[in-house]
This record gives sequence, C-alpha cells and structure tokens, in this order.
Amino acid sequence: MSDIHRRYLDHVLTFGKCIRLHDSAAVAESLSFLDKISSLDSIPDYVKSDSIKMLPPLEVLRNNGWFKGVNQWGIVIDGYFNLLSSLKSLNFKNAIKYSSKIVTEVSKIARNEDRWICIPLMTVTTELRKLVMIYIQSSDYDEDVKSQEKQKRQQYGADFQLSLDEELANVLQRPFKVCLSDKSEEKKIAVYFFANELFRTYIKFEKFDAAKNMCKVLLHSPNLPPLSSVPKSQSVTYKYFLAMVECMNFEHLENAAQLLNNALIDCENSPKNGETFKNQLSILLFLMPINFLMYCQLPSPTLWERYPSLAITFRKIFEAVKQGNLKQFDEEVADIQILLLKRHVYSFYIRMRPFVELRLFNKTAHLYIGEKTHIIPLEQFTRAEGYSSGRIFTQEETESRLASLIFSRKIKGYISHGNKVIVLSKKDPFPKQVVPIK
Repeated sequence: MSDIHRRYLDHVLTFGKCIRLHDSAAVAESLSFLDKISSLDSIPDYVKSDSIKMLPPLEVLRNNGWFKGVNQWGIVIDGYFNLLSSLKSLNFKNAIKYSSKIVTEVSKIARNEDRWICIPLMTVTTELRKLVMIYIQSSDYDEDVKSQEKQKRQQYGADFQLSLDEELANVLQRPFKVCLSDKSEEKKIAVYFFANELFRTYIKFEKFDAAKNMCKVLLHSPNLPPLSSVPKSQSVTYKYFLAMVECMNFEHLENAAQLLNNALIDCENSPKNGETFKNQLSILLFLMPINFLMYCQLPSPTLWERYPSLAITFRKIFEAVKQGNLKQFDEEVADIQILLLKRHVYSFYIRMRPFVELRLFNKTAHLYIGEKTHIIPLEQFTRAEGYSSGRIFTQEETESRLASLIFSRKIKGYISHGNKVIVLSKKDPFPKQVVPIK
C-alpha cells in the first residue's frame, strides 16, 4: 500500500473513531475546510490518487465495525474529500455542490442523534454559506453568471432567475427544520444559530419576504428555548436580524428599536473583543437613525468618542440635523449613499430630512422680527431654505413642506394661503423634538 493510501486509510479510521465516541469538537474539526484553504497544497488529494475509488469510505467504516448512521457518514466523508479536491483545483462550483451534499447528509444524521451532533452540523452549515459568499465575490462567479445568462436566454428568453441563492437557502433550511422540529428538544437549543444562517443568506440576496416568513414560523413555534439560554453571540445576532425584518415595515420601528437596544445591552454585558465591537457598530448603524426617528434622540458626544469610525462617517449628518443645515445634510448623505444602501438604512436617513427643515424653520421663526412674531410671511422660510440648501426654492415648495410638518404635528399653526403667511401657535409652536442619548 502506498504512503498516500495509508494516510487516507488512517484519516477515515480516525474520523470513524471520533464519530463512535460522539466527540463533537473532533468531528467538527474533521469536517471543517475553510481553515485548511491556506494549506491546501500540503493536503493530499485522495480523489486524484484514486484512494477513494480503491477504498471507499463507507467500506472502510463498515469493515471497522458498524455504528448508527454509518451509510450517511460514508457519504459525508466521501463528499469531504471531493470538496477538498475541488478546492485544490479552484473549482468552486463543484466545491459548493459537495459542501451542500455534506450539509444535507449531516442533517439526515442529526434527526437520529442527540445534541452532540449540533456543533458538527453548525460547522458544515456556516462553512457552506461562507464558501458561497467567497464564490460570488470571485471573478469565476462573474464568468459563470455570464455563461448561464447566455445559455438561459437562448433556452428560455429574457425571463429567468439565477438559482444559487435559492439552492443555498433550501440547503440551509434542512438543519434549521431538524432543530426546530426536534421532539426531544435537545437540539432546539441550536435553532437560533441556524435561523441566523438563514437570515444572513436572505438579507445578502435581498430575499426579504423569505426573512419575514421565517420570523412568522419562529413566532408561532412552540417550546422554543429562551434567548437567555443560548450564547450571547447568537442572541445578539438573532435580535439584530429580527430588527432588520421589523424595519421593513415603518410602523414596526418601535419594535425594531427595542430589539436593537436590547442587543446593544447584551453586547455591553459580553466579553470585550473584536467581534463584540463589530456587532456594536452594526447595531448602532441601524439604531442611530431609528432612535432619532422614533424618539428624536441625537447621538451624544460620548457615543462619538467610543466609536470614532461612526463619528467620521455620520457625525456631520447629525450635526446638520441639529443645525438645520440642508446643504450639509444632503451632501453627507450623498457621499455615503452606497454604504447606506448596502446596509439597508438609506430610507431612514431620507426620512430624517424633514427634521432638518423643521430645525431650519424653527430658527427662522425665532429670528423673525415683525409686528406680530407669530404671523410670518412664507417668503421668510423660502429664503431660508434657499440659503441653507444652496439652491432656489419656490414658495409652493416651501408651503408644501410647512404643511407636511403641520400635518405631522411637528409645527403648531396653520397656513393662510391667500395672505401668504403662516400663523403659528402662540404657545409652543415648535414642540421639543431633540434630546441626546447617552
């Protein structure tokens, strides 16, 4: 027997021993491949050496003694070695195919195992998702997409949809469903982990309806373990994604704010490391505009000091809101528009713009000197908008904006269109809107 065949045989037998012992960490390590990418050149290719063909994993496992799920484990090990071989040749499509097969088979195995299988199942699931994300960022993916577009247009015409995202979601649903439907409830503790993997996939591929549907499934699922019983990293991520889904309906922003604030508190109570800090930044990216829209709260100087990267990107936007500076607000939002769109928060900042105008109108009213200071010509506000924004405004535009603010009860008063004035309430015409958050 050649040296490579001997190494292969030892590898399979060691794998089988770990499975028999239910050594969760060792099995997970044996199935991991992303941590081996940097050293692929030093890993033998058991496919090209024909080791798998000469000594199929299932045959090796059976010859060493039967155990529960041996048939599926044989398929898993075979798929793992084919996965490594595909990665060595940079064939991402094949690697994804074998990784998907591994997740499918380990999910089948998990139905008849207790909670020891959760960590191996988590490992193969998250590594499949990450592998797909690596692939779609590669030039190979761009070429494959172009090739598929050409082929499908020839076959079906222009109306088609690429299915990599759907295939990934379908595979990731399997471990999620296994844990969700676990009758013994031993594996239900992992349901939040797999929900997070699905959320990441749905959000990445902008499958927002699918994310909403999964929220409904979780909401109506009985006997889910409390979030307090799972690791903080999982509960924080879960609350974050639930908040993202709530944000899709502006009427649910208060729920989103509560979830995000709770997630931020959980981060504060977690060990301080790079991952926790990254989570805090992601949460605050949503929480800053939502807290402003819901409670008219501005980020405090303390917050900017704690998170300087956020201060560099967002501080001038909130300063513009406080100052009523339309030009600065519009320019700052335009400069980071791509980031805001990518992180799904652009619409929140657009909704903040009326507050900039509100602050501007408030300052204009306080500076107006007339016989009756509560009756102000519309022309005063039109000039103020033009000066603040750097462009010419018509009186009709200004009147429309004032009317909108009156309707939303941010200004107390009424517009006299015939007299071209706004008549403000003598008592508190601009109800207090802005308070700082700690």
